[in-house]
Amino acid sequence: MGFPRLKNYRLCFFVIWGCIAASPFYSMVILNLLGVINSKIIVLVFIALSVWVIVWLCRDFFVLLYTNATLSRLHCRDTARRSFVLPPSFLFEQAERRLSLFGRKCEPWAASTRPTMLRYKLSSPLTVYTSGIEKVVAVYHTDCLDAEKYRVIVDSAQANSSRLIRRKKPIFTDGQQKSSPLNRVTVAVVCAERVEVEFGRGLFETVCKSNGDGLGTAFIPCVLDMERRVCVFDCERIPFVSIYPAKNRGIRIVRRYIFGGRLPLASSPDRLEPLEGVDPEQILYSFWRETKRETVLQARELKARFCGMDDGSIVLEDGFAFLKWRESGIMLPCEQDETRRVAEISVSGWF
Repeated sequence: MGFPRLKNYRLCFFVIWGCIAASPFYSMVILNLLGVINSKIIVLVFIALSVWVIVWLCRDFFVLLYTNATLSRLHCRDTARRSFVLPPSFLFEQAERRLSLFGRKCEPWAASTRPTMLRYKLSSPLTVYTSGIEKVVAVYHTDCLDAEKYRVIVDSAQANSSRLIRRKKPIFTDGQQKSSPLNRVTVAVVCAERVEVEFGRGLFETVCKSNGDGLGTAFIPCVLDMERRVCVFDCERIPFVSIYPAKNRGIRIVRRYIFGGRLPLASSPDRLEPLEGVDPEQILYSFWRETKRETVLQARELKARFCGMDDGSIVLEDGFAFLKWRESGIMLPCEQDETRRVAEISVSGWF
């Protein structure tokens, strides 16, 4: 069966979670449609399939996580572009009117280049991992954008954003949330009548050199070249599990307030490079089988490594620290420099 392929990531998600994980509920519907009215048979079939799903999830848990992460990365890469072609009806004045509705107005700080609009919004956190979510939008206008002008605008946006930290405290936060770090994203919108030719060739690489880790803090420059009718910004989202990345919040601001809620993906063919080591044309079943085989082989290699180690010994190799303790083994990421050894205490697996 040559379907579905990894490039059909939505269908792959549905096959994994909609067809397999939810099979006990589907069995009840199918039995009712077939006219099975004996409640004992329906309950037994439901319990049997539920046990099978639980065993399957426990046995292939790491394979499932890796498959979901790969599909999420493919989805984020497929919906990203090096540049977006502005629609023929696009007017920056309309985008400015939408941006004027974002958050509240703030007075720009007296910098070398003052933004024409500065908006600030603080949202209450939905999880215990952050004490608040700060969003800052700075809008700039320029006739000709070159490397020096871009650097000045970026410095101005960062300076104005840093002065708006913690203007007020979010409400409805408990003690654990108040002690958590603050998530913060700054979006610098630059409307340029034209962009210097030499600077425009590497514009995407330039805007991707933003500050922040993308998870808790992010700085996203968004350059609109009105002469070429393109918009350039770092639009590749970060896959997430529990914490919504700050970079994704900034991308959502650009999508909603600049493009009116929808990115012009169909009219923007300038895609990013494919992910290394992942073939979008590969079938989901073969990818799952290869991943499971590699997981089993890696587990066997690690088990053989620990069996050959003495009790209490430590081996530093391939960026990891391997520790043998009695009948168990622990593997920790290890980063070393010339003068001292630095290891991050993060357990990857027990054997």
